[in-house]
Order: sequence, then C-alpha cells, then structure tokens
Amino acid sequence: MSPSTGRNLDSVLPMSGTAPHIFRKRPAFVRVISRQASKPAITSALRALMVFGVVFGLAVLYGYTHFYRDPGSVFFDPKHAFVRWYSEYREQEAKQYIDEAAKSPDELAKSPGHPKTGSNPAICATFTTVIRDAKEPYIETSIGSTLQGLSIAERSDLNLSLLFASLDPAQHPTYHKAWVRDVVDHAYGYNDVLNAEDIAQLSSFEAQGAWQSKSSFDYRLALRQCYDHSSSPYIAIFEGDIILADGWMVRTLKALRDLETQMKADTKKADGDWLFLRLFNQERSTSWASRSLGANYEAPLSILLACIAYAVLKLVRGRSNLVRKQLDASAIMVICLVAIPSFVILFFQSGKASLLPPKAGVREELFGCCSQGLVFNRERIPALIDFLHTYEAIQYDLATKAYAKMNNYSMFSLYPVQIQHIGSRSSRPANHDEAKAVWSMAFESLEPAQLRSEHQKMLLDLYDTPR
Repeated sequence: MSPSTGRNLDSVLPMSGTAPHIFRKRPAFVRVISRQASKPAITSALRALMVFGVVFGLAVLYGYTHFYRDPGSVFFDPKHAFVRWYSEYREQEAKQYIDEAAKSPDELAKSPGHPKTGSNPAICATFTTVIRDAKEPYIETSIGSTLQGLSIAERSDLNLSLLFASLDPAQHPTYHKAWVRDVVDHAYGYNDVLNAEDIAQLSSFEAQGAWQSKSSFDYRLALRQCYDHSSSPYIAIFEGDIILADGWMVRTLKALRDLETQMKADTKKADGDWLFLRLFNQERSTSWASRSLGANYEAPLSILLACIAYAVLKLVRGRSNLVRKQLDASAIMVICLVAIPSFVILFFQSGKASLLPPKAGVREELFGCCSQGLVFNRERIPALIDFLHTYEAIQYDLATKAYAKMNNYSMFSLYPVQIQHIGSRSSRPANHDEAKAVWSMAFESLEPAQLRSEHQKMLLDLYDTPR
C-alpha cells in the first residue's frame, strides 16, 4: 500500500497497462512542433495561389486592353470595337484623290496613276452600287481608295468598271458626276446593257421586294460584263461600300501568283481547280467553333496538360533540392488543378483572332464571310453564272461558296485583309447592327507607313519599277 494514500497502487493504474488519460494527451511542445511542420505546406500553396492570381490578373487586364475588337473574345467591347483607325486615314486619302479629280481633271490626267487600263489588264474589276440613304455615297470613297496610290503599271493592269444597279440610275447621287467617268474605264446602267425583258424582270423583283434575287441578278450581270468584254484572267467584283488598303493591287497580283504556284504543287487538283481569292474576311468567321464555357475540348485539354505538368514537376522536384524546397506537393496541386484549367479557359475565351491571327500571305480556306471583294478565276465564270441563276433566291455569297464545295474547287483568302466594309446600310433588308458587324478588326490595325514601304518593295518585285 502507498503510505500517502493508503490505497493500493493497482487501483490507480489501469488494468490494461495503458497510461492514464493525462499521459495519453500530447504534450504542448509536441503540438507546437506538429503545427510548425504543417506551415510550410500551407505557405507554399498560398504562395502558388498568390503568384497565379497576379499572373492571371495581368493576363485578364491585357485582354481587356488588347482584345476588345475581337468579336470572338470574351473581352469584346462593342462600344469601342468599331472605332475606325486605318480606314479613316485611308478614307481621307481617297477623298483627297476625289477632290483632285473633281476640281482639276486636266491635272489628274497628267498624274502618274491616272492613265486608264492597258491593252491586256490582269484584273477586270467591277463595283456595283445602289441608291442608299447615306449623306455621302460610299461608292465615291470606294473608287477613290481603289485608285489612290496606284502606280502606272498597276493602273494598266486594272480594268475598272462601275455598275449603277438601279432602274433609274439618274437618281443615284454619283451618276452625273463627271469625275467618275474620268477615272473609271467604264460606267454603265441597266439600260446600257440589258434588253426590255431583263429590265421588266428587275422591275418585278423590286415590286415584290425580292432583294436576294435582284442582288443575284446584279452580281451575275457584273460577272458577265467583265467576262464578255475583257480577256483578263481574273475577274473581281467589289461591293460599293468598301475601302481598299494602300498597295492592294500589287499585293493581290502577288497573291494570285502564289495561289497559282500552290495549285500546281497540289497533286490532288488540277491547276485551275480554284474559284476565288477573298480580299475581305471578318474575325467572326475565323474564331473558335464555340464561345461557350467548357466548349472547344477545354476539359480534356486541361486534364491532359495537368497530367503532363504533374509528371514533369514531380520529376524535376525529385532531382533538384532547390525546386524541392520551393515547390511541394500542395503547390503542384495548385498549378495542376487551378492554374492550368484557368489558363486553358482564358486562352479560348480570349479569341482565336487575337491569339492566333492568320499569317501574312495567301492560304486556302473553306470558311469566310461575305462578298465585299472576291477575285474569281476566269475559267469558272460561265458555269458559276448559270449556278447563281438557278439559285438566285439564295444569297449570292452563300451560293458561290456552295458552288465551290459542290465542285471541289479551292477557295483562298489573302492576309492581311485588303478591304474594310464601311457601310452601315445594306443593299438588302438588314438592320444597322447586322450590317455594321461585317467588319475586320485586322484592317484597322494596318500601319500607313509600313504599307507604303511594302507597296514599293512589291512593285519592284513584280514590275521591276517602283512606279
């Protein structure tokens, strides 16, 4: 027995031989050591999250300040996306050309770029214009930008016509302006080239409001006139509400040369198995397949990249003491489970046109929008006209692409785009926003000085002369 308590010691200690409850609780210093041991993991994860937050935040800020023009981007801002930069600069050049043509036709005739088409022009181009309710007719700016800056050699290679696509062309505000016929090679209306039956058909289209059929008729007429009255190997149709960039002519001719080279190298197609070269495209047509969150295989791509990153980081961590000290398992989890999926989503949501813009040059493309400026292969014109006539109730740009796909003809696009659509009013029924949305953000980023320099270099390459 214990002298102090008078009780048997066995009655105090448990029969199982385990320590009393007071001894089974961890001492304070053990708990402190345990907490200290867990702090590095927490600190490492927090540090990784903080770094991720800063980098991700900067990326988002960059997107807001640089990708707001891209309609395929989550950062698209319609209030600022349509601000005109290069197109406004080019419009001023076009208007200066028009003013000189209107005020001093004699002086214009002496200018280098004024001589009209040569004996064997490479391109026969036609503008189609209708009466619009704009204060200043778009067609005048379009013609000015087409001719301003052309060298003598370029102008000689261009046969330029203007179709007034109205039953009463005299109502068109540009029809009676003398300078127009001074600068284009041929200006005509329906009465100049159509018989009474065709004019009656057009009257019926207008009376019925069949604008798709009328537009198709105009397009076929422009194609037919160039085909019948020129021998040019290329036929271009331009809509009357566009602006062309400085150097567009020589750049287009070089693109056509490159296109022909590509076709000869294509063993699956004959040399002439192409339909058109597109000079305008919009970013809405070149964006990702979907803008929805989680689309574009974002989840499987995130998983794949996370697995690769995990394996690489674990390997590096096992071989480097420095990396092992800075990067523990919790930090790796932050990278793989938070950072990588977030950046994958941000990549696709930022817009394809912003992050992966098309490379300069000519390339085959099955997709694309609109008919602001197409340069056709002359060999395909007769059959195309017949096809458009058969399907005249279909929008002619859609019908043209359908014809190419049905016959396995290649379609090409030129980058950077050489045309901007400036018309907010359409020749067929369309609301203001729809017409305005046909827009190229890349065109607005063109630099005038760079274009002038490239224009001179391409002239030397193609014509062996800068003029």
